[in-house]
Amino acid sequence: MSISQNFPILAPTLTHDFVKTKRMDPRITFTRSSSATYFNSLGVLTTAANNEPRFDHDPTTLSSRGFLPEQQRTNSIRNNTMVGAVAGTPGTPPTDWGISTSNAELGVNVAAVGVESGINYIDVTISGNVTSSRDMDMRFEQVNIIAAANAQSWSQSVYLRQVGGTQGNISAIYVQSNLYTSGSAYIATPWITAKTVTTAALATQRFSESGTLSGATIAFIAPFIKVRTAASGAVNLTLRIGMPQLEQGAFATSVIPTTNAAVTRSQDFADMTGTNFSSWFNPNEFTIVVQARRNYSGNFLTYPNLYRITDAIEFFGSSNNRVAMYGGEASTQFTNFSVLSANTSQTDYVFRTISDTSMFKAVQGLRANNSTFGVNGNLTTTDTSVVMPIGLNRMNIGYDGGGSPWHGYVERISYYPVSLTNAQLQALTL
Repeated sequence: MSISQNFPILAPTLTHDFVKTKRMDPRITFTRSSSATYFNSLGVLTTAANNEPRFDHDPTTLSSRGFLPEQQRTNSIRNNTMVGAVAGTPGTPPTDWGISTSNAELGVNVAAVGVESGINYIDVTISGNVTSSRDMDMRFEQVNIIAAANAQSWSQSVYLRQVGGTQGNISAIYVQSNLYTSGSAYIATPWITAKTVTTAALATQRFSESGTLSGATIAFIAPFIKVRTAASGAVNLTLRIGMPQLEQGAFATSVIPTTNAAVTRSQDFADMTGTNFSSWFNPNEFTIVVQARRNYSGNFLTYPNLYRITDAIEFFGSSNNRVAMYGGEASTQFTNFSVLSANTSQTDYVFRTISDTSMFKAVQGLRANNSTFGVNGNLTTTDTSVVMPIGLNRMNIGYDGGGSPWHGYVERISYYPVSLTNAQLQALTL
């Protein structure tokens, strides 16, 4: 095969350029049994209907981020769209919310209720002349509503923006949750972290915290934000608060709107089967090139899959033959390339080359007794003892067939019906 500057002249027989096209190839069957949110090309939070894929955009730069697959999550805050909120002096907070201050020196008014870039919000004005450090707590749920337990992982997120006044005598704005017993007695605070809130657009300022709960008597968790003043002086700050979320999981996912009850967003599934798969697939040799990024920091969890080609509808590794790329569990940077033939592992390479949320390019070249993988220009040593998997009949994009979604952006996937040379593999990931 001829090459030019190490790139193949042979065109790929399959290309999904989700960043450029912002659509799903009609050969892909996409399902999700609920609505879900994403940012459109104007930076507006938009709702995708059931079975409608999401092609997300960066709300700051408006650049396309590609296909967004996520696992099932539930927003346990019953009302994050400000239902029941009324502006006034003091006004009325959203239904099921609560506002409290540590001293009468600090007053709180609901200044406005509205929508910015598709994000429902309330504006809260905190004012007064304090003689000691005071707190304003905006609680997003009652303390005995969201059930929680020891060793569970939870994530809290909220959009915040300064829209009036000054932070001159504000010492900190915290994202915080509290833990309570079955009798609503306070136990502990799993996280309380100060955030730098500016006047920038609301869509560009989503703050999140995550942690694993610890305590034998934990029964409930309640999320809120805290505004703490300086030791003394005049206070006058208007804070915009948008669509808070509390979900069980180790990191925050796309926002789930709620009005009067907790809401679950279902998992995204994208599959190519039947002739929609066999029309382009060569079972004897091939090369897969993928460009992607994660949308969260920290450890990979439950082996998130970018793609998986298998011989059966797969549930957590139940197939006997497969080719896959996935993140390594409990690691921030593992990238695994796996080949399984007749239920026997042929190769399982591991890289430590992916930064938390940076875009990366990966490649997988495979034929009998010749298997090479690479990320961002770094290749493995070629494995010369590979038995090709048989009966491959489907491709899962952004998940493993049963669970384990990528939790990030799948930007581009290309498939060549030949195993390219090492020089070509390397060049395709630079």
